[in-house]
Amino acid sequence: MKEIQEFKNISLDEINISAINEDLIDEADIDNIVADIKEKGLSRPVIVSLKDGEYSLMLGTKRILAAKKVNSSSIFCGVIDGIVDKSEVAAIALCYTSLEDMLNDEDKILAINYLYKNLKGDLNKISSITNINKDEIKSYLNFNEDVERVKIGLNSINTGNLQTKLNTFTPGDLRELVKLLDKLN
Repeated sequence: MKEIQEFKNISLDEINISAINEDLIDEADIDNIVADIKEKGLSRPVIVSLKDGEYSLMLGTKRILAAKKVNSSSIFCGVIDGIVDKSEVAAIALCYTSLEDMLNDEDKILAINYLYKNLKGDLNKISSITNINKDEIKSYLNFNEDVERVKIGLNSINTGNLQTKLNTFTPGDLRELVKLLDKLN
């Protein structure tokens, strides 16, 4: 796995952001980051790759758009030499505990699967370099299978039998189910 070679400020004009699909970005998220930048400055770097003298944005789309919105001329970057794919960049960020919270769950799934493959399934090693416990690692590794199990489970619920099944839940279980169902809607 590659590593971040250096951290430095890079002109926004020097960073290739052509892969950004701004239509998929929630403007409210950008505005929250803008407010944070105005209050504290940009506290976490974006991650770029450097190939043939050209920087390409790999991680930190919302932060780079927020920096442009506040008319920054440069941005603090972690630089990786050479071409890297999204899963490797996510794995690199996950191994830096100060960068880990930049990742959404989808990125963490990519990162952990990347590490699992490249570290030959050694959960102890993955846990050691990411500070994530083995049970949480397993939940990320099993995510796609768990999604399929949930789909099958939801499809198999007999509405006539639903009330009987719900009556077996504790109030706490039911509250957790409501929270999860809210996430699905």
